This record gives sequence, structure tokens and C-alpha cells, in this order.
Amino acid sequence: MYALEDEVLHFKKFANLSIGSDGVVGIVMITNKRIIFNTNFFNLQSRRTEILINDIKKAKKVNSLGFVPNAISLTTNSGDEFKFAVLGREKIISFLAKISKEYR
Repeated sequence: MYALEDEVLHFKKFANLSIGSDGVVGIVMITNKRIIFNTNFFNLQSRRTEILINDIKKAKKVNSLGFVPNAISLTTNSGDEFKFAVLGREKIISFLAKISKEYR
């Protein structure tokens, strides 16, 4: 991962990323500037997803599999939605709320 100017890593966790009906396992890294998701070696294809913090319109808690309270849904300013199943979502949601206010 290359670093942006003044970028600080706050979270690095195993996660599952769902975009539509597609789900992949990997590592999510959350900095004060962006969210970076990289697939791990278990996946057949390599994928990197990057979301700038100032491009996040909405972050909310959601359930994975319809009933497991461990996911975060992010909607970007362009309307794209990303769902991350990750442990420790409360801290991540709080961090995103705090850091997004600094960009607004």
C-alpha cells in the first residue's frame, strides 16, 4: 500500500466485501484518507477496492446473512454501495463519523 500525504492507518482487519451479489474475502485497511480492500490468496481472482473517505456519503450498520450484526454498508457520493462484514464495526462506524466531519 502506498501512502497518501498525512495518511495514518487506523484499522487493518479481515473482512468480507460484498458488491451486489458478489462476495470476496480479504483484508480491509482504514486510514484517515481512504478505505482499501485487498482480496487474499484464497480467492481465484485478485481484487483491490479503494474508497476515499471524503467520497463516503453514508455509513450504516447492517446485518450480514440477514441476521448477523457484523456488517457496515458504505454508500458513495456516486451511489455505489459496498458492504463489509468485519468484526469491530462499532469502532469503525464511530471513526468514520468522526473523520468524515473533518472533511465536510
